Amino acid sequence: MRELTDDGGTGDAQVDEAVRTLETLDGLPVHEHAAVYERVHQVLQDRLTGEPDAHDDQEAADGFGDGEG
Repeated sequence: MRELTDDGGTGDAQVDEAVRTLETLDGLPVHEHAAVYERVHQVLQDRLTGEPDAHDDQEAADGFGDGEG
């Protein structure tokens, strides 16, 4: 299991980006929150299952990840 880095990150850029995305929820209407949670959840699931490239195209379109595997 990875420890948090000194800056509070996880050491995994895609995970860190997905988690940071949750900070945008305050600026969104409540009815849009579920879609953000679903995208973040998918990114985290992909990282846990070792499928980092599974949703790169969608993540890039949604602003998650850097589009690189």
